[in-house]
Amino acid sequence: MQLAITLKMYRKSRHLTQKEVAAVLGISREYYSRLECGKGRPSVNLLETICRSTDIAVASIFGDDGDMNLRGKLNELCKLCLRLRSSDRKRVQWLIKRMLKR
Repeated sequence: MQLAITLKMYRKSRHLTQKEVAAVLGISREYYSRLECGKGRPSVNLLETICRSTDIAVASIFGDDGDMNLRGKLNELCKLCLRLRSSDRKRVQWLIKRMLKR
């Protein structure tokens, strides 16, 4: 599923259509759409082509790189929040809820 998210983010960040990305990768737009929806299973060769053509790191496709780093940061923040006074924790929770609504 990480591949699907990464492909979609890549495409949208560059304002490309599925057809344009598919052409660069040498696959049909229909197959690319399946990959972006998480329904297709690319071969190793296609994964290599994706990484080479888009400059997407292999680690980000499999979620190894950013996810672990983000989890570590979130764990640290949670530990810091536990040190806060109850009233301050409530303020932090309120702020996070407000941010998530946007």
